[in-house]
Amino acid sequence: MAHCGQSIQGSFLNTLVITDIPSGWTEFLPIMQKGEAEVLAGRRQVNFCRDSKDMFN
Repeated sequence: MAHCGQSIQGSFLNTLVITDIPSGWTEFLPIMQKGEAEVLAGRRQVNFCRDSKDMFN
């Protein structure tokens, strides 16, 4: 999601939304650019549990 107002010119904040389907947990991460490097770096910041039974441990 871009937070740019009326114009898409220049730099502006984007929100990377990542949802873990099994648990329903959603994370929202701010990123300044939508390039591959920024999206992958944001993805590495989120550590969802692989097994939902471990979600609250």
